Amino acid sequence: MPAAMPSRSLATLVTLGIALLSALRVALVWERLPERMASHFGPSGRPDGFMPRDGFFIFYALVMGLVVVLFLTMPAVMKWIPRELVNIPHREYWLTDERWPEALELLGRQMAWFAVAMALFGAAVLQLVLRSNLTQQPLDERAMWVLMGGLFAYLLFWLVWLYRSFRPPMVL
Repeated sequence: MPAAMPSRSLATLVTLGIALLSALRVALVWERLPERMASHFGPSGRPDGFMPRDGFFIFYALVMGLVVVLFLTMPAVMKWIPRELVNIPHREYWLTDERWPEALELLGRQMAWFAVAMALFGAAVLQLVLRSNLTQQPLDERAMWVLMGGLFAYLLFWLVWLYRSFRPPMVL
């Protein structure tokens, strides 16, 4: 039996909560942000690309929204993809007609929790960009490395979790 996982709906609610908190944070500092925002930063954290404030937030919302929606809707999309193209652990076990619905549910949970990780990462990077623009200081390079390391660590954890979730039950 696959390892128990927190529900997909909980992950979706957490993701929406992160999005709402990010929107609230932006609303609280909107008037203090420069009209032309630093939107890209070089290796030392120095800004090397700028965008109008409105354009930056539209772009950010579209990119983060697309990433999160992609992960949240992946299982629904996979219903339409030929199973031969699906690559999951122990695929010979999971791609049968009787197990495919359970496989889609497992994938749904996995993808929903990866969406949480992406939303957290996006919100944290947004906070760094906001702080840089509000203080007119370089992006906190150390914090960015910590965030990328954290995302990488979660990715490794998630891949192990994914693999373990798709172990077939032991036959006695």
